[in-house]
Amino acid sequence: MTDNESILGQVPSYEWNDEQAISFEVAQDTISLFIAHCTDRVWTERRKDAPEESVIEHWLEERRRAVKDSQALRSDDPIAIRATVENYGRRVRERNGDADA
Repeated sequence: MTDNESILGQVPSYEWNDEQAISFEVAQDTISLFIAHCTDRVWTERRKDAPEESVIEHWLEERRRAVKDSQALRSDDPIAIRATVENYGRRVRERNGDADA
């Protein structure tokens, strides 16, 4: 590689179809919804007159785990994408009171 070449030239290309792209985006959006839920739970607990630190720490840990899962999710791993949508989707539906969660 010369000084004028971009490191991006060394990155292998990956082609995906519309379904794969949409599935990956749905997985990322679903994790983001769960992260927002965790943030809301932390904020709600902190606003109480007597907030419980264990509750706050639980939701902070859930949020950390979700962020880590989001960062680790690969667009070329359809099994992980499906598992992410199922896992975090169920948790988001539970949060929203969906009886079919």
